[in-house]
Amino acid sequence: MSELLEPILERQGDREPELGIVMPIRNSQSRIVAAVRSVLEQRDCVADILISDDQSTDRTLAGARHAIEGWRGPHRVRLFRTTRRLAIDHLPTLVAASSQAFLVQAHGDDEQLPGRAATQRDVRRHSGASLVSCVAFQVRGERVRREILPPAVSEGFLAPAQLAGGTPIHMLSGSRLALDRRLYDAFPPLDSQYLSIGHDMLKSWRALLLGGIWIGAEPLLAVHWHDQQWSNRLWDTRRPESTLFASMLHRLAMLRALQRDIAHVEAAGTVPAERLAEVRRLSQNVWHQAVDRLLDAREVLHRQGLEPAWTDLDDLAELKRRAQPQPRG
Repeated sequence: MSELLEPILERQGDREPELGIVMPIRNSQSRIVAAVRSVLEQRDCVADILISDDQSTDRTLAGARHAIEGWRGPHRVRLFRTTRRLAIDHLPTLVAASSQAFLVQAHGDDEQLPGRAATQRDVRRHSGASLVSCVAFQVRGERVRREILPPAVSEGFLAPAQLAGGTPIHMLSGSRLALDRRLYDAFPPLDSQYLSIGHDMLKSWRALLLGGIWIGAEPLLAVHWHDQQWSNRLWDTRRPESTLFASMLHRLAMLRALQRDIAHVEAAGTVPAERLAEVRRLSQNVWHQAVDRLLDAREVLHRQGLEPAWTDLDDLAELKRRAQPQPRG
C-alpha cells in the first residue's frame, strides 16, 4: 500500500470483487454519509471499494467512517486518509492502490443510483469501451434537473470527431466516469507532474487511442453543484472572454500532454497505426483551433483595457463574489 494512504477501517467482502470503486473525498461533511451509503448499496455486482479522505478540515472522515461501520454487505470496503494533501494526485493514488481492471469513480458530494456500477460494468463487457460515462441528475440547492445528451450525441460510442468538436466537458468528467485502468497503466504516470490539471479530459483522449468512449443516456447518479468545485473556482468567469482565455490555455496544456502520450504508445507499439494517425490529426486540429480562440479572447480583453493576470484561487473566488449581483434589501 502506498505510503500516501493511512488505513483507517476495512470491511471484508464475501466474494471476489469484479470491479473497483475509487472515491476520493474532502470537506463534504453535509453529504458524505449519503454519498458513501450510495456506494455501499451498489447492487448486482461485487466491488472493491476504496474511500480516502484528503486531509479534510471538517468531519468528512468521521461521517464516512460512521456510514461504513453500520453497514454489512458483499463488497470489500477500505477507508483511508492521506498522509499529506494530495489534491489532484488523490485519484491516481487510489487507482494505483486498486487491483481491479475496471474502475468506477465516485465523489464525496455525489450520490450513485443503486445499479450504476453494474450498468457501467455491463457496458464495458459488451462494448469494449475504455471509458464509460453517463448523464446525471444535476442538483443545485432545491432544484433537480435531468441532463440530456447534446443534440449531436446519441447513446453509444462517441465519435472521435465529436470529442474534438467540443462535447460538453461535464459529460466526460468526475464521478460520471468508469474506466479501464489501462488509461493509467498503458501511458506515462498521470499525476500533477505530468499535467497539473485536466486529467479527465486527457483520459478521454487516451480512451480514443484504446477502446473508445461510450456515453449512456440514462442518469446513473446525482451530481451536486457548489461553489467549491474546480470548474467553479479555476477560471475568471466575470467575462466570457476571460473564461475562454483560461479554458483554451487549459486545453493547450492537456494537448501537449497528449502529444507525449501518443509518442509513448507509438514507441511501445500498443496502438494500431491508423488509430494513432487519426487521434494525432484530430488533436493537431484542436490545437490550432485553441490557439486561435485564445488569441481572439486576448485581443478582446486588450481592447477593453484588460490584461490577463495570475492570482491564487482564494483571491479569484473573492473577486468573483464581489462581481455577483447583490440581492435587494
